[in-house]
Amino acid sequence: MATTAVFAELLVIGVQVLTWMGLLLLAIAGPGLETQPLAVALAGSPALAVLLVVSFAYLFGILADRLADSLFHLIDDDKKKQALAKFDADQLAGIGVMRTAVLMEGGAAADFLDYVRSRMRVVRASALNLPMIGWAALLYAAVRTADGAGVAAVSVALGAHVLGAVCVWAWLRIHTTYCRRLAEAWLLTAAAKEHAAAVAAKQAAEAEKARKAAKKAARP
Repeated sequence: MATTAVFAELLVIGVQVLTWMGLLLLAIAGPGLETQPLAVALAGSPALAVLLVVSFAYLFGILADRLADSLFHLIDDDKKKQALAKFDADQLAGIGVMRTAVLMEGGAAADFLDYVRSRMRVVRASALNLPMIGWAALLYAAVRTADGAGVAAVSVALGAHVLGAVCVWAWLRIHTTYCRRLAEAWLLTAAAKEHAAAVAAKQAAEAEKARKAAKKAARP
């Protein structure tokens, strides 16, 4: 189920990429593309055409997802700190460690976090792709339609940018939810208990070391 969900997410993201790439291609090359030999061959073989579209959508979905992840990583750390501020930092591990531990435990918590992470992935990539679709549609209208970049085309472009901004806002909210639910699930795992015990032992050792140092310094 998880593998199918990830495939579907990447496919949705890839279709978005293919949409703005297709608009750009039509704007640059013009409407004569359907007469090209490759287009004619694909028109005669719908199954092959669907296979190619799905394959390229999946490929571009992976690339767009990685690009979006890299860009959003610029604000990711600050948002994680804000989301986890209400938790005792000594009881938490890194996001990757906590996620792995929760996934290994399995259960409803892991399934819910997978679901939340899926939504994060889609809105994160959509925040980039929707504005691109808007710009591509505007360019296509400007160079390939009789009305040019008229009110309708500008409205579509503005609407795409507004939706992109909404996706950024949604990502921020979902990301906060994900971090907090991950921390709560982590605290219930056996790995969290081991981590807390290790932190407590380290703190006790440091306190004992400081006590001995203070005692030694107090000697005449």
